[in-house]
Amino acid sequence: VRSLSMEERIQLSSLLNALVARHYGVGKGELEFILNSFNFVEDKEIIKMGNQIEWNDRLIRRFNGEVRKRVIGDFEKLG
Repeated sequence: VRSLSMEERIQLSSLLNALVARHYGVGKGELEFILNSFNFVEDKEIIKMGNQIEWNDRLIRRFNGEVRKRVIGDFEKLG
């Protein structure tokens, strides 16, 4: 069993958030409002991390920031 890369974790988390929003009937505007109500640190460098991840508060904020940027796109793809 191999560990997921950070990119894979971000991608799967974004898709899961989009699926949950669709399942509960959340509209795009409502989802954008929800996503924008959180303060996350955006950082593209997180994607370059390997499989050995040491989770801490800063990393979680960076991770969630990257997920948040992708959710609307995934939400729209689910149509």
